[in-house]
Amino acid sequence: MKKRTNSIIFHNLYWVIGVILFFFLIIHLIYISLSKTVDGVNLKEFASNRTTQKNFITASRGSIIDRNGDVIAQNISTYNILCYLDKAKNRSKDKNKPMYVVDKLLTAEKLAPILNMTKEEILTYLNKDKYVTELGTNGRNLSEIKKDQILSLNLPGIEFEEKETRYYPYGDFLSYTIGYAKEVESKKNVGQRTLVGELGIEKYYNEELSGSDGYTEYQKDRKGYKIPNTKEINVPAKRGKDIKLTIDSTIQLFVDQAILHEKNKNTAQFEWLSMIVANAKTGEILAMSQYPSFDPNKRNITNYLDYNISYPFEPGSTMKTYTFLTAMKKGIYNGNDTFLSGSYVTKDETKISDWKKEGWGYITYDKGYALSANTSVINLLKKGISGEELRQSFKDFGFGSKTGIRLANEASGKLNFKYETEVLNASFGQNVTTTPIQQIQALTSIANNGYLLKPYIIKSIYDPNTKQNVFTGKKEVLRKVMDKEDAEKMRELMDKVVSSPPGESAGRGFNYPEYSLIGKTGTAQIYNGKNGYYADTYIKSFAGMFPKNNPEIVLYIASRGPGINSTYLANIVKDVVKNISEYMNYKEKVNEKETFVIPNFYNKEKEEVEEYLKTNKLRYMILGNGKKIVDYYPSSNYEITKKDLIVLKTNDTNISVPNLSKLSLREVQIILDMLHIKYEFIGNGYYKSSVMKDGKLIVNFEAIAS
Repeated sequence: MKKRTNSIIFHNLYWVIGVILFFFLIIHLIYISLSKTVDGVNLKEFASNRTTQKNFITASRGSIIDRNGDVIAQNISTYNILCYLDKAKNRSKDKNKPMYVVDKLLTAEKLAPILNMTKEEILTYLNKDKYVTELGTNGRNLSEIKKDQILSLNLPGIEFEEKETRYYPYGDFLSYTIGYAKEVESKKNVGQRTLVGELGIEKYYNEELSGSDGYTEYQKDRKGYKIPNTKEINVPAKRGKDIKLTIDSTIQLFVDQAILHEKNKNTAQFEWLSMIVANAKTGEILAMSQYPSFDPNKRNITNYLDYNISYPFEPGSTMKTYTFLTAMKKGIYNGNDTFLSGSYVTKDETKISDWKKEGWGYITYDKGYALSANTSVINLLKKGISGEELRQSFKDFGFGSKTGIRLANEASGKLNFKYETEVLNASFGQNVTTTPIQQIQALTSIANNGYLLKPYIIKSIYDPNTKQNVFTGKKEVLRKVMDKEDAEKMRELMDKVVSSPPGESAGRGFNYPEYSLIGKTGTAQIYNGKNGYYADTYIKSFAGMFPKNNPEIVLYIASRGPGINSTYLANIVKDVVKNISEYMNYKEKVNEKETFVIPNFYNKEKEEVEEYLKTNKLRYMILGNGKKIVDYYPSSNYEITKKDLIVLKTNDTNISVPNLSKLSLREVQIILDMLHIKYEFIGNGYYKSSVMKDGKLIVNFEAIAS
């Protein structure tokens, strides 16, 4: 009984002590919340003295390069000049080494010629009542060369802020395909600015190009110093992926310059023009051009539509090719059969005429194709091709659906025809819409004896973090759409379009026997959006390939403008065909396996680098007589063949233009860009001569190296 009593007493005692401790804890917490101190330490002050600092590290955006490793888009370091003024005198602890602008007039005089400003303009900034100032637009985004020039002046108080900028070395070049990226406020990280693609490949592959940002996170005190013995988190940034295109920059230049050359004649009147060149054997896009265009460095853009991909239009007579092939596939085509040309009246009494309204009398179907007679395809349909059969045949060639090329905003076009007049119009390319990239895809089937290839523009996507390709483009055969005999017959007909005697074809202007170009012309009326077509505005086009017997290249060009004359299109096409033919066959072919990966030459001794290049039997040119290499092209890790030219720049401060003889247009451009020399190119091919005029080097080129 006594033990039980003691147990109860102890139990009650524990309970009482527990209650007392609980109330003591509550009172203590109330005290802390009211007094905000513990052991004499002010909690609010303690918390305010330490905060979490998170600094974001922006990932470097990946580069976009062509098939040969030529950089088309890349990040570069640029510099903003900062001038510390009188209020910054206390920056320096050593009076003999001031860290502010001591002599404003001298500073302005020295900087003026480098920044292309007057000393008075610079003084307006230096005389401001500020701690630090920039020098306006001319003081921003400076190149490393200009920065080094300024540093060599040893002006006190001058410093630089480095930043990464998206740079397009070629300027207005493949602009609608590449697009552009610009700096915007990051949606993920407040206060951080980042590059975001807004058009073209830059937009379509923005995630791949952007990489992933890193950050550092740590505890800091009120003065901003890291608190010792606290945890620090470091997450490194991962560089964006590099995208290699199937584009050949040399061929792209051939196309761009041919278009500009013709436009500058003032005889070629067109509102817009687009052109695509592709490898007939693989489907690789080699060039893709559009006029008017823009410089992505300046973003002087007014139209955001890519005519080659996103703008379906009525193509006109180039579609006769696929109506003829439909008849061949069905077994109802005989090129020697005749029909009455001129016009045809439908059941609803709609009169459809040939472009030569009186026609040519009775002519063969083969000749009807060469003359681009609308009545030729109408009569083929009347032989036994239904509207649904024609639509399905067009679909087989890829019309009416996207090609699937990896570019943004691809359009599919329309094959909406049902009634007799609609079907007949569709047979010669009216009342249907297609895109240039679809025309290229369809042409591959004719070039490859019936096998339709998918066009592609992405050669590979390379991850520098894993040092592996995460994607590799390759030839893709979609299907067989015709027999070999039909493809051969169509190439024969396309040859007659350009090679028949004057008056016997509609495409005589495209005749180029030296390079055996074949093709089909097209002229389409343009719907006015109301109830008819414009009276004197047309879309003119040409779909072709070369060489005739074994086509290596397919091309398509289209433009909108007044009149039906397409001489300027023929001039552009012939210029491009000539230059591509000589470019691809002039130089001795190099074994593709004989390749070389560019190492890091930066800051290496010139003699050491030159010895290395000689040992490996590589083509190279060294600019200047400096002792160190400060720039070079192509960049490190790019694969080249031994026929490619490596250009290296030394730290010489007075480099003159080297001997440019026997160099291609592309090689000359690389050298002049590296030397920051303004230029204007005349012609195509290889260097012929040059002269300096009004601060610009005028360079003449000819088709064959002299």
